[in-house]
Formats: sequence, structure tokens, C-alpha cells
Amino acid sequence: MRFASSQLTVLTFACCSGGVDKTIRVWHPNILSRPTGKMVGHLFTIVEIVMNEKDQHVISLSTARVFRVWDSHTLACLQVGS
Repeated sequence: MRFASSQLTVLTFACCSGGVDKTIRVWHPNILSRPTGKMVGHLFTIVEIVMNEKDQHVISLSTARVFRVWDSHTLACLQVGS
């Protein structure tokens, strides 16, 4: 399982996790019982997650070397590449 964390605004922090289930989960530090969002679309295990604070994107990479760029607010996939 991979984790990435980032300060999205001055007061709000988020953390993302992903792994063999091919789903990225967004976690809020004050809500530990369940993820606050999910990003689904990878066909293979997620091996890396990076959060780009400037553009407010989450970038994920799978074992198939396919990357996805996600909007951190809408959780929508913006781009897929290899």
C-alpha cells in the first residue's frame, strides 16, 4: 500500500492510499473510520501516489506503468498515460 499526503489548503490536510485493490482512497485526518473519497480507474496494482499541491492534482502509477492524473477536489480522472 502506498501513501501520499499534502496540505490542500491552509487548514485542511489530506492523505491518499492505494494498492492491490486498484482504488485510491482519500483520507481526512479527523475522520479515521472511513475514507472521504475514492478514485477508481486503474486496472493494475497502484505502486506510487504523488500529490501536486500547486495544481491540486493526485498522480498515481500502476504496475503496468500507466499513470493517471486526478483532480483532488472532484476526484475525477483528468488524464491517462503510459
